[in-house]
Amino acid sequence: MTRQQIIDIIGAHFLVSNIETGEYSYPKALKNIGKDYKKYLVGHPDKEHKFADIRFESEKLIVLVETKDKFTT
Repeated sequence: MTRQQIIDIIGAHFLVSNIETGEYSYPKALKNIGKDYKKYLVGHPDKEHKFADIRFESEKLIVLVETKDKFTT
């Protein structure tokens, strides 16, 4: 499934991105409200997950979608 197919299924009108690649940057979003994203990290500090591949939001729900190039079960 492609990213565009995921967006089409969930709904492009719910899609939210804040960087050029179409992803959602938590450091950028938190900086805009005067906060440091490092204060919100949980787990291993060497694995700083800062971006959501695809982020959808409505008034009551946020859905984060992480995509992979290759997936095996």
